[in-house]
Amino acid sequence: MPEHLHFVPGRLRLKISQLKHPGRAAEAERYLAGTAGITSVTANPVTGSLTIHFDSREISIAVLWKALQKGAYVSSPCPQPIGVGYASPDGTRTGQLADAVIAAFAESIARHTAAALIRAML
Repeated sequence: MPEHLHFVPGRLRLKISQLKHPGRAAEAERYLAGTAGITSVTANPVTGSLTIHFDSREISIAVLWKALQKGAYVSSPCPQPIGVGYASPDGTRTGQLADAVIAAFAESIARHTAAALIRAML
């Protein structure tokens, strides 16, 4: 059902064509606003977008997604976070490649900085 999805821990944005109806958009806001852990919900009937900000310590994306499925706003599988060191709903870490790249980059900067300092002292 969602035409577009953007998800990072703490923020979920969906584009759902059925929300282009003002009544359905307002209904979605009311429905989700009562969910524990959700800090704000904004539905835009012009674009059909739904932006949900939530406290990821209080509500997981899996629980939020189930609420969206129950309200018939989505039917697809729950999205997984993509990024550096985020925990997925099953507790495993994602982004190990990103962690390795960042570590290598930081090491390269440290080496370059140390070499520049030694040259400056000589």
